Amino acid sequence: IPEALPLVTTISFSRGALRMARDKVVVRRLSAIEDLGSIEILCTDKTGTITENKLTVSEIFGSPQTLFWAVTASSFLGERERQSNNSFDIALWQKLAKKEKGDLGDCQKLAEIPFDPGRRLSSALIKTKDKKFLVAKGAPENIFKICQVYPVPPRNYNSKTVTEQWYGVQQFSEEKKNLAENLTELNNWVYQQGVAGKRVLAVAIKEAGAADKYEVKDETEMTLLGLISFVDPLKKDAKRAVNLAKKLGVEIKILTGDAKEVAGAVAYQTKLIKKPSQVITGEELSKLSPEEFKKVVEKEKVFARVSPEQ
Repeated sequence: IPEALPLVTTISFSRGALRMARDKVVVRRLSAIEDLGSIEILCTDKTGTITENKLTVSEIFGSPQTLFWAVTASSFLGERERQSNNSFDIALWQKLAKKEKGDLGDCQKLAEIPFDPGRRLSSALIKTKDKKFLVAKGAPENIFKICQVYPVPPRNYNSKTVTEQWYGVQQFSEEKKNLAENLTELNNWVYQQGVAGKRVLAVAIKEAGAADKYEVKDETEMTLLGLISFVDPLKKDAKRAVNLAKKLGVEIKILTGDAKEVAGAVAYQTKLIKKPSQVITGEELSKLSPEEFKKVVEKEKVFARVSPEQ
């Protein structure tokens, strides 16, 4: 072996790293250049890679209180906290009316259980002036499982505007209906938002006891406040990147925790799939045998609601 070979190899990798740096790609490990050149299949997340991950609130379906309570359970509880790195929380805070931001001063977060990919929801114990409430927000299908009641919103409520008045919790004393009676309408709304490429967050609440802490088992028999949809635009160069990958012989697959409709809409917009319905969910994968699993993951290109374990 020529004794200069290690030196030549290192210099070659270094030159490659410099060339990639000119294209705004920083290489932290030189041998990764060789690995990158050998890639045949590239598995990517959707949020922040294909989309901008700059969310804005699009619509609110349900109680006018939905937005306010969603913010209480976020990293924003008044402007005294440092800037959040959670795109959902930032979008909720920016949509909240000025007066409602002031009302957050009467709220205190006593405890919280952060978002978990397995549960697909997060929750927080919030103390107001005279009461305590458990607030949960997350994927609609997971929030629906822990709810029993849904106060039907007024039909003339304009879901595209955020009221500047905070409707206090006394509104819950009005007529309530069983959640099951409204699931069809709720799921239809989630579906319509999904096919439009919008992500949906569900918010639920219930009055808590006197304790200053709680457990996952306490997230039951909650009242569904409503649903919030978010717009997350495609990156400007997403389509070009997908086309370039095809030319280079790299097959792209999307693995995301988002809903099937959202993943399908985004993949369809980037021309990765021919129909928005060409999406496999984590639930469908879990029902397959090892042999079927292998065939599906080789054939399909978009996978939604997948867990880290999958």
